[in-house]
Amino acid sequence: MNVVDFYKEFRDINFKAVSFTSDKCNRAFGAFWSLCISSGCRFGKDDLLALRQWEKEDSWNIFHPPLEVHYSLAVLENNISFCQAYEKYKDRKPFIWKGIDYGYNRMGVYACHCTQDKSQGRLIRRAQFTWKGYRVEVTNFKDEKGSLIACAYDPDAEKRRHEQQDRRKPIRRFTITNQQLLEAKSAAKDKERHG
Repeated sequence: MNVVDFYKEFRDINFKAVSFTSDKCNRAFGAFWSLCISSGCRFGKDDLLALRQWEKEDSWNIFHPPLEVHYSLAVLENNISFCQAYEKYKDRKPFIWKGIDYGYNRMGVYACHCTQDKSQGRLIRRAQFTWKGYRVEVTNFKDEKGSLIACAYDPDAEKRRHEQQDRRKPIRRFTITNQQLLEAKSAAKDKERHG
């Protein structure tokens, strides 16, 4: 059974449940996407678009799409087929960078994805990397603008945050496009070649 058929079957079972509530349905579909990703289900690049179209044509007209958290999970679980399907669904080019700190990965390994250079990977929310001399953290994606938002935080405030549970205030905020990442990679290579 492919993921599209699995989703349709899962949705029909969920909607027939006697104690159906919106909250339970949202949790169930969140768990559905997580299970598919973590178990290594193979996604076609058009699967999420096909499901969205199917739901538009169906009488229920309710699609429970995967969320950004599922994209992050797919990167960490190395489910590249889901990453590619999600990127197509969101009309997003992957943001590939080197030296990414994903934080704790349940698998205990550095997640690397679909690149020739295995020191590179996809940027996801909460991933940290160095940008223009700052250690930044990805906070959001702006798919309609083809960019991501990354913020630099005061390292001392970061230590206090764990003690006080305060919200962090960024000291710098960057809007970064794929083009800027490519230009920065090219500049770094030129600098490496010419010393």
